[in-house]
Amino acid sequence: MNNENQKPWLNEDGSAKSDHELREICKDWGPSVWEEYLTSIEVAQKEDTLVSSSNLDKFSAQECAGLLFSLASEEQFPLLKAALNSCIRELPTKQRQVIHQYYWEGKTIGEIARLRGVSKQAIQKTMKSAHERLKISLTRGVIQRKVEALKEVLSA
Repeated sequence: MNNENQKPWLNEDGSAKSDHELREICKDWGPSVWEEYLTSIEVAQKEDTLVSSSNLDKFSAQECAGLLFSLASEEQFPLLKAALNSCIRELPTKQRQVIHQYYWEGKTIGEIARLRGVSKQAIQKTMKSAHERLKISLTRGVIQRKVEALKEVLSA
């Protein structure tokens, strides 16, 4: 990794510096470095908390999906969006397409049903199955592991 592009709180291999090292080097940081550092910590903590299975167990499959899609659509959670999209790619084709149309394209259940030439109930059933599969991925920590893997790749 090129040192001039490296964030000062990371080692050359992309791992976080120790607390002792941070105490020594942070004295020389300007306001913009501090802001970037604190923002990176805040976003990482929010992503970790949001995808924790203990938090997600409290919600129905539909509520989980709605919450995660809402958060993933915000610019501050790019890793969450990438991890969620990775889980979506693992859904069966029909479920993946319906989820994409509903959440990313903003189509209603009725619009999707008309486009596909099926009943609203058929789309609702497909979405329910997709939500349940996504919640299984969420509660088993799949998305959390994907977020962690993406963090490692990006910091390398």
